[in-house]
Amino acid sequence: MINSGRRTEEGVRVQFAPGFTYTIVASGTAGLDISEDGVLNIDRLAPKQDVTLVLIAEGGEFRKEHVLGVSSKETVGTVKSSIQEAQATTEQALIVLGVLFLLIFPIGYGVGKFVETVIWPEFVKPAMAAEESDTPLKFSLKPNEISGSANMTKKNAEAFSSTFHVLSATRKGDLVVLQIEIDNTTGERLSYTFSLSSPVSEKRSESGEVPNYIVTDVVAFPGANKTVELSDYLPADTEPQILILESRVDDADADRAWRNVDVILE
Repeated sequence: MINSGRRTEEGVRVQFAPGFTYTIVASGTAGLDISEDGVLNIDRLAPKQDVTLVLIAEGGEFRKEHVLGVSSKETVGTVKSSIQEAQATTEQALIVLGVLFLLIFPIGYGVGKFVETVIWPEFVKPAMAAEESDTPLKFSLKPNEISGSANMTKKNAEAFSSTFHVLSATRKGDLVVLQIEIDNTTGERLSYTFSLSSPVSEKRSESGEVPNYIVTDVVAFPGANKTVELSDYLPADTEPQILILESRVDDADADRAWRNVDVILE
């Protein structure tokens, strides 16, 4: 992980897919640990500081897509395939900003008045209002196979995974928001973890706001009914229009069930 910005980032959080068991083998920074939910927390990253670690992911084939996201208190980061790719992206961004900086002073006043009097009231303001409004979306679900821990029977895994469902999908600008309803009809106290990803999750920083793509430790006692909300970056022109909802349900004995559901937007 590299902080390529010019300010210190605090409360850095790296979210790995919760369907794996993670073990840190080596790290250049002392005191790092990954929680059972696949969360790596780093207190702070100074400008240009990097953190390197080697970890083992047990539970399947681990790919780049299983790094669900990286964020801090104020910034959403991007996931790259290599250090070289991350550094190249940073250099290109600095070049673009440099050109804009050189041009803004000679033409800034005239352009600013034109935007203020013509562009803003005619185009930008209505577009922003449209983006801020919530647009309901039609969707269909494609559930994938349920799996469970060693002591979890298939019957219980299916019962646990049937205690929640996607209630609605709404577009808000470039974000899609899912409402998930939990209805614990079992006699067990259950704890839920949900994570959301899309074909362009690595571009979350372009959304202009931080999507709430993971929710952990949602406890539901027997008979409880509650709703949780997740969102991720998925512009309307992206193909395919699909979100992957990963879920994990734990009982009081730490037995757990996993299930992935493809949410296909129509």
